[in-house]
Amino acid sequence: MWRIASYSDVGTRIANEDRVCVTESGNCACVTVADGVGGHGGGSTAANAVTRKLNRLFAERVSGSQKAGEILEKNVMLDVLTEVNATVLNLQTAGCRLQATCVTVWMVREENCCTVRWAHTGDSRLYFFREGKLCFRTKDHSLLESGTGNQGTGLQNIQRNVIWQAMGEPEGIRPDISDKIQIENEPAAFLLCSDGLWEGVEEDKMEKLLARSCTPEEWLDNLRKELSMAGLDAYDNNSAAAVFIR
Repeated sequence: MWRIASYSDVGTRIANEDRVCVTESGNCACVTVADGVGGHGGGSTAANAVTRKLNRLFAERVSGSQKAGEILEKNVMLDVLTEVNATVLNLQTAGCRLQATCVTVWMVREENCCTVRWAHTGDSRLYFFREGKLCFRTKDHSLLESGTGNQGTGLQNIQRNVIWQAMGEPEGIRPDISDKIQIENEPAAFLLCSDGLWEGVEEDKMEKLLARSCTPEEWLDNLRKELSMAGLDAYDNNSAAAVFIR
């Protein structure tokens, strides 16, 4: 019922601090994208810890559940994210307060439908398309999208990249967790990506490229081509996972 593809690209940076992880277990799947922050090598360490720990905990919860649908309970997802946050905290040092943004979608395939729930912290995003049309995207935990940034000055680009929440928060995380969504007969698609992709590809272009793509692999290829034509002087790490549900 679903098909998943992913990629991760260093861009023009020296090192890639993005990570993508896909875990499938029986009729359940978890897709996670993380973007490390902190510098001095800490970003890649944090992103690695987030994706590996989160997807491993997901697989453990699936194997320990009597019913597959139990994995999608909100408290289960929150408990996993809280444990992941603690894992990143344990890696921090006095000289490197490493953190990572995170977006994850969990899916359960049932007899006549697919049920999903997603969560995120920071500015890695999830886009949800129904029948080819964008119907939802996550709201960044950034100064600009929180409403505290200055909307009328050239500081917008700076404020957009200043996030107020990510994995590795000493005071705990407050992730945005969606309701459970059921997808039945209509085609649907998800795009999970780091800011290195969405900063260079407009949402209407994502939708148009989806319409021209028969597979998630083709969609990602088209998005990467679009990013390469964005005319940016430098390209950040850019990573994404695409999910087609048919």
